[in-house]
Amino acid sequence: MSEIFGHEKGAFSGAVSSYQGRMRLADGGSLLLDEIGDMPPDLQAKLLRVVQEGVVTPVGSGKEIPVDVRIISATHKPLESLIETGQFREDLFFRLNVIPITVASLRERPEEVVELFDHFSAAYALQGDPIKLNARSMSLLQAYQWPGNVRELENFCRRLSALYPGENINLYELPADFLPPQMMSLMGAEGSAGSAPASAGAWDAAALALGEVSAAGEDEDGLARVLGITAAEAPTHVALNEASLKDRVTDFERQLIEKALADANSNISEAARLLGVKRTTLIEKMGRLTIAKR
Repeated sequence: MSEIFGHEKGAFSGAVSSYQGRMRLADGGSLLLDEIGDMPPDLQAKLLRVVQEGVVTPVGSGKEIPVDVRIISATHKPLESLIETGQFREDLFFRLNVIPITVASLRERPEEVVELFDHFSAAYALQGDPIKLNARSMSLLQAYQWPGNVRELENFCRRLSALYPGENINLYELPADFLPPQMMSLMGAEGSAGSAPASAGAWDAAALALGEVSAAGEDEDGLARVLGITAAEAPTHVALNEASLKDRVTDFERQLIEKALADANSNISEAARLLGVKRTTLIEKMGRLTIAKR
């Protein structure tokens, strides 16, 4: 509490001097309160007074000090549900919820994984060059669901940067203990640990496969490897016996997309989610493959 609202000298054990608190330090500016859904009820009451009356009372003081602070709050919890259960004040919610901004989870924007990986890898490069991933490993990161969102990706980059500084990394060659269990599930039997879990499911494999096809580009060896590995895992059969390599790639993508559209009842956004690609990317692929919108 004193970290946000400040305290007077002697207000509690260890308070050997007065402290202004974050609110007063941010006077005339903005203050970000992260994970506000976890704020205890007593702090919620004091925060409400700040945003409602523009005054703060330090711990151990009865003096009201005027402050002019713009509060920016963030949370991963549904505050409306917390209000219903009495865990969050409704009056505080309405005071804070002036301009709500919803940020999609990382699994809904896989196209940003590459940029975020590069950013965090550069930030945690201990010396010299940052770590790098091969195309197949990067496709794996894009297919992974990232339940911990950006923080999980940041921690992942930090760990690999500490273990393999400046190296070009193939995630498929790392010990199982270095990777999240769900990521090992995506790898299936290809995991290097020997006892890797079974495949995480047809659509997880399909999303990974589609990403690998895109990453391989014109690399014929890469495309052939992708098709050979994923043909049995795709959610629909892809014939690989009579067509040329490029025809096989086209056939592979077309059948994956058509199956996704069928499973999503022709909802393009849902089909894109199943395939682990952006909606605009799916629309572009549909146009290139002459797949009509239903």
